[in-house]
Amino acid sequence: MPQIFPMNWFILSLIMMMMMFLATVYFYFLNFKNKNKMKYMKKMFYKFNYKF
Repeated sequence: MPQIFPMNWFILSLIMMMMMFLATVYFYFLNFKNKNKMKYMKKMFYKFNYKF
């Protein structure tokens, strides 16, 4: 990753990613019974990995 952004912006984005990950995990545990949610999660994580 090139050093275009200042360090605090990098830390902020890191925190945002962490929050998003925690929210997805919480959402997954909230809807543990639903099997379709797992497929949705896999799709979401694939999209997330595709970004980077």
